[in-house]
Amino acid sequence: MKHTFSEQIFLKFIGTWKLVECVEIGSTGEAFYPWGDDAIGYIIYTLEGVVAVQIMRKSRTLFNEKDITKATPQEGRELTRDYNAYFGHFEIDEAQSTVIHHVEGHLYPNLIGKNNIRIYNFYDNKLSLTTEGGNVFRKLIWERVI
Repeated sequence: MKHTFSEQIFLKFIGTWKLVECVEIGSTGEAFYPWGDDAIGYIIYTLEGVVAVQIMRKSRTLFNEKDITKATPQEGRELTRDYNAYFGHFEIDEAQSTVIHHVEGHLYPNLIGKNNIRIYNFYDNKLSLTTEGGNVFRKLIWERVI
């Protein structure tokens, strides 16, 4: 289904955004920071409709080996716990105030071909993307870089 949106809304997304905060709020109200309360990352939206996201825990443990293919099982678990990345195309549903990320590549292969639907809100020089799923509310705040 193709969604309609104004050029003005589309252009608001275009650019590079730096992560300010990523927090999940559970059903009992407790806050959880999936990549730490000092997580770093970027989201990029292009004029061609491409989106790319990378988020990681700021403090990460170095692997014992210099070759990633020689990572221990524990290092592999930490890698997937400490880092998230995906890319694809996006479209906007202005009537619902949502942006849909059509995932084409993801660190977690089970999410390839899925859609990440986010409620968007622009304020000041920031972009808020929120999602609800199960018993969790996730909010990411991004600040425009370019």
